[in-house]
Amino acid sequence: MPPHLQLVCACLVLSASIVGPSRVHAQRVHRVFLGYYAAFGGLEVEQIPFDEVTHLSHAFLALDDQGKVLKSDRVPSKALVDAAHQHRVKVLLSVGGGKTTLGLAKAAADKEQLRKLVAEIVEVVAGSGYDGVDLNWEFPSDRKTRQGFTELVKELRDQLDAQATKDSHGEYLLTAALPPSGRLGKYIDSGAVQSRVDWFNLAAYDMSGPWEKTAGHHAPLFASPYDPDKSWRSVSSAVEYWSKERGVPVERLVVGLPMYGRLMPVKQPHEPLDPEKRDQHGAMDFREIRQLAGKDWTAMWDDKSKVPWLRSPEGDRLVCYDDRNSIHSKAD
Repeated sequence: MPPHLQLVCACLVLSASIVGPSRVHAQRVHRVFLGYYAAFGGLEVEQIPFDEVTHLSHAFLALDDQGKVLKSDRVPSKALVDAAHQHRVKVLLSVGGGKTTLGLAKAAADKEQLRKLVAEIVEVVAGSGYDGVDLNWEFPSDRKTRQGFTELVKELRDQLDAQATKDSHGEYLLTAALPPSGRLGKYIDSGAVQSRVDWFNLAAYDMSGPWEKTAGHHAPLFASPYDPDKSWRSVSSAVEYWSKERGVPVERLVVGLPMYGRLMPVKQPHEPLDPEKRDQHGAMDFREIRQLAGKDWTAMWDDKSKVPWLRSPEGDRLVCYDDRNSIHSKAD
């Protein structure tokens, strides 16, 4: 997830899914519309469309590479929590983000450091009135971090439950991010942690970018037959992987739907990516995409993948993104 993007309103990741029973002893959650609110994205609290979401994840409580919490004057935010609660919107404190992978791995590898880190997180949650924790570890990548992820989820659940009992709070929510395929998904022991989380947030976006060998839609509903990576690169494949191969009930998956795009220096989707042109890639928020669409970029539609894309006037660049039609297709 691009760290600079404001994830509510014009530039957002909106997760939508029907969620049935969560943990056995937890409250029943019926429908989740969750938006990520980036602390440094430029959107003020009073600009948030609270009537369009049921939950917010406040991103991020970040860590340094040694697993220590980084201080910030924007996270936590009691003003955000209070405003959301006035609209009956729950707020989760999102811990992690793309730049904290090393820090989470470091903390999770040491039992005492892990306990202290979780205690600090829970203290922030309780002290600022958050409704729970969204674990955004992007992502465990080997056997050691697989075990560390499991231990972190367990410790979070135990301490959140203990805090709820201590302060007579209703049960705190705990959610966790999942990658879209088995390449990294194999390093998450879903069987060991799913009884401890209320739901999983499936990162069904960023499936294409400069880190891949071929260009492609970064959040296609269905894989294109022309895509060399069609075996895994689609929202439907991501849901199928976790629900059928890994045994996560579909009602426990909240599917992340991006409203930002990926700029790529190619003529067509599914062309090979030139590693020498990595600096020509970029993430574009929805406002920027709308500006391009209103100029001389050509709007295209991939009917196989059910997503739009834009072609530059020169025909040498494209932007893959989501619009109203593709979002509706995924939500249906």
